[in-house]
Amino acid sequence: MNVKTAIRLAFDLLLLVAMVLLYNKRAFGIAYHEITGLALFALFTVHLLINRRWISAITARLAGGTVTARTAFSYAVSLGALIAFVLVGISGIAISRVVFDINSTWPVWKIMHKTGAAVALILIGIHVGLHHAFILGMLRQWFAVPENGPSILHVLGLARPLVAIPSRFRSALLKIFIVAVLAIGAAGFATTPFFKWLSLPFTPRRTVPHTPSGATPPSLAPPAATDMARTPPLSRTAAVAGNGFMQRTRARDGSGPKNSGRPRDVPGIATAAKTLCLYICMTLSIAIVTAFIDTLPGKAGRKKT
Repeated sequence: MNVKTAIRLAFDLLLLVAMVLLYNKRAFGIAYHEITGLALFALFTVHLLINRRWISAITARLAGGTVTARTAFSYAVSLGALIAFVLVGISGIAISRVVFDINSTWPVWKIMHKTGAAVALILIGIHVGLHHAFILGMLRQWFAVPENGPSILHVLGLARPLVAIPSRFRSALLKIFIVAVLAIGAAGFATTPFFKWLSLPFTPRRTVPHTPSGATPPSLAPPAATDMARTPPLSRTAAVAGNGFMQRTRARDGSGPKNSGRPRDVPGIATAAKTLCLYICMTLSIAIVTAFIDTLPGKAGRKKT
């Protein structure tokens, strides 16, 4: 087995895992979100450097008009993912609250950050799907025993349990895996704010009155003095108590103006595992659909022959 190729695949898998964990800033907290985001941006740069020969070769062929439509599309997807990552990185620095402590309140930064992240996930899924033949070929090499010696997985004894399974059962397990990924991916698209992030540039924003730093928002402020003066003492006490109760309730269940009432995730392993499972399956769902569409021309050609 080509060790260099195996390392590249392992590195790409590390990038994917690190990326999807950033889609929920409460997985490990905002500090992890910002620090890992910067590290991921650096790793993505390394990924581009590793694949610089392919990028330069395709760029030259694209300029000469000697590439196929599929290759040009793959190149456009990679370029789009690069642009999305750059926009997410720049906007992340602008709204940083821990590493850079800029915390810009300009709404465009958050729109760029969230929409760019959603677009990046789509493009990464398409990118993986377009390279499905290469990835499956590498996996077959890992689990097959080549003539020049066993693979690393065979040496470690990790391939033996899977190789011992009859081929027909392996095919059934693969189909079950694909169905499970598509089902969990669909649940992820339905329950996460993914589509909300995509629609942010097209969603009209409400104009909120400017509140000076340190001041209480109007919705949470106690009744005005003139109103309190007109209110009987007993009702006045009830109004103040009710206002405080509403503030405590909003703080407890996250149903304030910036939250739709959905319980907030608690940072920890459970939230990280849920985030990893949902967003990995969402990415793989896009990859599976892309791979299926990518194989349709070949299937149609075989049927004609």
